[in-house]
Amino acid sequence: MKKADKIRRKENGNKRKWPKISLLVPAYNEEAVIDNALKHLVKDVKYPNKEIVVGVDKSDDRTLEIAKKYAKKYSFVKVDYSPKRRGVIGAFNSMLKICTGEIIIKFDADRKFGNPKTCLYNIVRYFKNPRVGGIYYTGEIDWKKNSHPYVELEYWPEIIAERERSIITRAENFLTVLQVQYRRQFFPVKGKMKIPIDISCFRRGLVNNIDTSMVHDDVEFAYQVLKKGYIIEFADNVFNFCNFGSPTKVKPLLQQKIKGNVGWILCYKKYDLNFGKYAIGISTTFLKNFYKCRFKDIVALSYWLILYGFSWLISIPKRHQHPTKVWKRWKRK
Repeated sequence: MKKADKIRRKENGNKRKWPKISLLVPAYNEEAVIDNALKHLVKDVKYPNKEIVVGVDKSDDRTLEIAKKYAKKYSFVKVDYSPKRRGVIGAFNSMLKICTGEIIIKFDADRKFGNPKTCLYNIVRYFKNPRVGGIYYTGEIDWKKNSHPYVELEYWPEIIAERERSIITRAENFLTVLQVQYRRQFFPVKGKMKIPIDISCFRRGLVNNIDTSMVHDDVEFAYQVLKKGYIIEFADNVFNFCNFGSPTKVKPLLQQKIKGNVGWILCYKKYDLNFGKYAIGISTTFLKNFYKCRFKDIVALSYWLILYGFSWLISIPKRHQHPTKVWKRWKRK
């Protein structure tokens, strides 16, 4: 047994008491963030029975080298390498076949858990209910308290730094808060989705063979879970944040949104979602909580909405194209 594994077992106790959780990390040209992501999952995220699978496509940087370094050191880290470009969903489908966990979590390389010592334990408790097939956990902070009860202090500066990086990141964070507040009323979700619900955590065996033409795979996860008759619960004691989220400049933002918009067109067609209800619901949530909002967040959101509207003018003529071919992926800088 590797020394690192002995230490992990000693710290976390008997792993037989807890179901195995597989954390699947798609990684293509992620040298800038993959080391921190794996270090976070290996050392910060406490859980006695976890498995980390890194899906690496043929990259132009050191992504594969870094992933292999962790796999060599820790037996619970695996690398699923492809010499060809599979895309995020293609890599995820492949990782789904080789992982062995009872609970599956898709974990993007640029994200972190805000409460790493307790998050996986909290997730397991929701799945003790056999009717629960997936969980939706909050992604950003509450604008009123400007905090989150489950964020550990060492991560708070990172969250603030990301949110305040630019007017665009401030707007994106604020919009996420609005969406979370609006969606809360629909949980537990069962039957047919009426508005888009995105999840990244679900029970093994419920999600299979994701369509590679879908950009918003997290919505597809929810769709497949509900289609099999399970419910999706809201987890307010699991916090996940992106420490390098939105692009900070206009052109990369438009690239990201145009691709996303074409993906949303496919989603609304496939899942028969009520776009009007969703847009009105978020707008109403904003108006009801207007007095709680910071003025600079309102200004940022107004600026973002102008850019977002412009992105739709470009997106609509491209609606029949494959989303991944609409525009090249924006690059981190």
